[in-house]
Amino acid sequence: MWTFEGDITDSIVSGSIVYQMSKPIEIYTLWFTRSVAFRLARGLLRCFPVLIIAAILPMPYRLIMPDPITFLMFIASMILGLCTAAAFTCLIYVLCFFTVSPRGLQIVFLSASEMLMGQVIPIPFFPETIRKILELSPFTGIQNIPLRIFSYDISSKDAGKKIILQIFWLIVLFISGKLIAKAAEKKLVVQGG
Repeated sequence: MWTFEGDITDSIVSGSIVYQMSKPIEIYTLWFTRSVAFRLARGLLRCFPVLIIAAILPMPYRLIMPDPITFLMFIASMILGLCTAAAFTCLIYVLCFFTVSPRGLQIVFLSASEMLMGQVIPIPFFPETIRKILELSPFTGIQNIPLRIFSYDISSKDAGKKIILQIFWLIVLFISGKLIAKAAEKKLVVQGG
């Protein structure tokens, strides 16, 4: 989920980012589309063999597809989760402008996000107060909400609310990243080696 492209962070640290910034495209938009494409390509290449095997397994273990409405909600939620993950990654790239080394920022983010996304402990297993707070965070929209919609753990009525929450966080993260990127570009100083 959280793979960072080393050439982006290396270009920020080395200063070669100025070559990308001299091109007539917005750097944040470039990073965002690159991050979405990178994740989408990796996910699509890996998912089809697993889905094919899951479809031919004997009945108690077979993957059962949800009804069409739930499946469409799942697809919409997955797309939003993909874009939210890309927006988070781009936010980390942008914050690297303000650090000497990107490694520390990436390690802190990876550690916190794994816990807050429910990868260490599933979100429904948290105490109710913590669970309610986590369910409002942007982290749950990346994979927790789509997978819970697919498995009917979130009803169709509640799925609409969760998708609206995902849209809200995607807009907030995308706009925040763009604003911080603009501020970083104005203050960028490249020192000759």
